[in-house]
Amino acid sequence: MINLGLYEIRLREEFKNMRRLQQDTAMKTFLMIWYIDRLRGNTISVLEDPSSPLFPEQYKVRYSMPVYTAKGVFKRDWKGDFTISVSPEILMQPDSHQSPSCHLDTANGRPLNHHISEGWMCTGGLWHVAKDFGLWYFIIGCGSIINQESAWMDDSGAAHLDAEAYLYWKNDRRKQKITNIEWPFDLRNRIEIGSPGDAPKNKIKIGAPLNIEKPRIKIIRDK
Repeated sequence: MINLGLYEIRLREEFKNMRRLQQDTAMKTFLMIWYIDRLRGNTISVLEDPSSPLFPEQYKVRYSMPVYTAKGVFKRDWKGDFTISVSPEILMQPDSHQSPSCHLDTANGRPLNHHISEGWMCTGGLWHVAKDFGLWYFIIGCGSIINQESAWMDDSGAAHLDAEAYLYWKNDRRKQKITNIEWPFDLRNRIEIGSPGDAPKNKIKIGAPLNIEKPRIKIIRDK
């Protein structure tokens, strides 16, 4: 039985951390975060409060970063909208194998990345790592995949979704990430951003203490 009251508290804490992520100085260049208001259904900046005590279950993140769209083709002004939604079963059942529902819009060009195909981005086992920390961790993990950072990439040799992309990353680019981005994996350890009245004094913590070192993830493919 899922305690829906605790679920709402979890959503509140997720929202606060997504706002912290948006306010991080280094992230302002690479991320824009919105949420879908649960009552009105409109898309609102995460810097604005919800219209009701119901905190969001859906977010939209715009990644803005350089990517390769083909061999030797470097698109500096690439943008991709990533939508993500959660449910009580995903957030409140630690043993669940369910992952957030997510989609990457590649209308501005599909990154040459063996985790990304038309209409599909494979996040592999990322949620199994991120769920102990929160959606903010999942968001920067997905950004790390788009940025082709080796700690997050499937390097089993199976090439996954795109053999050409895998070989280009492995052989030509020698598994180098595209851009040096200082992702705030230590976000939860930082001083809370905002005015003193933004958060109650009795705060809850989601998950275990954060290990800043990026773990390797296991890619789980659908059969």
